[in-house]
Amino acid sequence: MAARLLVLEWLVAGVGATRTLALGRVDDMLGKAAPSCRAAGLIALGGRGPVKRRSTDGRTAMNSGRPIQTPVTGAEETTDQRHALHALAQFYRALNSRDLRVMQENWTNSAEAVMDNPLGGIKRGWSEIRTIYERLFANAGTYRFEFYDYTLHETGDVFYVIGRERGELDVNGRRMLLAIRTTRIFRRDTDRRWRQVHHHGSIDDPEVLAAYQNAVLPPPPPRTPAHPERSKP
Repeated sequence: MAARLLVLEWLVAGVGATRTLALGRVDDMLGKAAPSCRAAGLIALGGRGPVKRRSTDGRTAMNSGRPIQTPVTGAEETTDQRHALHALAQFYRALNSRDLRVMQENWTNSAEAVMDNPLGGIKRGWSEIRTIYERLFANAGTYRFEFYDYTLHETGDVFYVIGRERGELDVNGRRMLLAIRTTRIFRRDTDRRWRQVHHHGSIDDPEVLAAYQNAVLPPPPPRTPAHPERSKP
């Protein structure tokens, strides 16, 4: 087996600084090192998923070192909203099942929530954000979104994910493929649950963006002429 480096992260007690330790060959050392590493709270960073790191107040923080390719679809575990990945999966479950009640649980229901996405532009406050999901959920065409190629970063009472969404949308029997650059920010609420406070999404292809908006959003109202002709006496 080729030599690989096992990188371990731990939080230095009382300092709050993160350090890394390289432990040589995985095939030679993992068997000996793994039990003691687990006992000490050290977690391997392999690039396949988030790293768990014990914070100074005893909570487990999630951070990914490399982009995670396994997609989040909403089919994952969502029972404990105190866990970052559960909160992220809950969003995609609400989105793909068109469940407005669960979507409202996922977002902060206050004026602090902000969205900037291809369908709604900038929306401030849950009452404005809600209207975007109502339009999407009412769309007759089927759709499905998943989140991948992302990194997850948790610090204190905030975690954020930066990655890509790929979506499929049925438009009058035609399949539309969507590629969206996506950021989501969650904040730990007073009940210790994570709730989304910000989302930003961008579609690079202007033709795809226009087609997506035309498929979901209502047509714009007709424009009123700037200088309507006055009726002649």
